[in-house]
Amino acid sequence: MYLDKILWLLAWPAMIALSYFLVVLTIRRFDAQIKNDPLGEDTNP
Repeated sequence: MYLDKILWLLAWPAMIALSYFLVVLTIRRFDAQIKNDPLGEDTNP
């Protein structure tokens, strides 16, 4: 059977999507920390 090859082909887009999602989530988290940081630069002058 070609089940192992099918799973291998399906695993690549899943890993790419998962890593992209984690990167976007991390960027949003750091962006929120920077905006809420009172010691940082004034984001609302």
